[in-house]
Amino acid sequence: MKPGQTEIPQDFTDASLMSGRELARSLRASLREDVVALHSEQRAPGALRILLVGEKQDSVLYVQSLVRWFTSIGLECSLQTLPNDASPQTVQDALRRASDDPAVTGLLVQMPLPAHLDYHDVFDAMAPLKDVEGLHPENIGLLASGKPRFVPSTPLAGMALLDLHEIALEGKHVAILGRSNVVGKPLAQLVLARNATVTLLHSRSRNIPESVRMADVVAAAVGV
Repeated sequence: MKPGQTEIPQDFTDASLMSGRELARSLRASLREDVVALHSEQRAPGALRILLVGEKQDSVLYVQSLVRWFTSIGLECSLQTLPNDASPQTVQDALRRASDDPAVTGLLVQMPLPAHLDYHDVFDAMAPLKDVEGLHPENIGLLASGKPRFVPSTPLAGMALLDLHEIALEGKHVAILGRSNVVGKPLAQLVLARNATVTLLHSRSRNIPESVRMADVVAAAVGV
């Protein structure tokens, strides 16, 4: 077992749980060095705009931590908040303005959105070249076609974690719990690109425990 992996008891006697802390520390240090290098060359490293619709406490805490994290490595990051009952037009207008603003180089919409907002309409309003989470339909299509431009950060981090622990996926069976556009589906595309066999499990799937037991790698992309 490699450092950063934890044994899992009971039925999964040969399984291990991978920790992302070591990887996160390494990536943070690397990014900070990149930002310092850009500043030393008098090149702007970019500015991220986060849009939060609503006041869900976990979302508020998460985006606040993102702002602190980006600021701590020397990147500009701003947060725009809209009320939970903001109209679709209001949300789309905010994204269009940010897309047209040359001072904003990246856009991130905090998920999940309030129920009255249509996911597709919201992301259609965003410039695909500023969509850092890869959730614009154009970026989703590029990922599905095997030519990714921007990839959602959580599945990308999962792949980096597998690489850190030198886990080859070719010929392996990977079970993914969750089918969201943010994690489950893009992770499945990335795993398929490594020539793995993928089982995408969700709330309507049958025999989930058996599918998980049969898998060589299990990724849980659901709330716990």
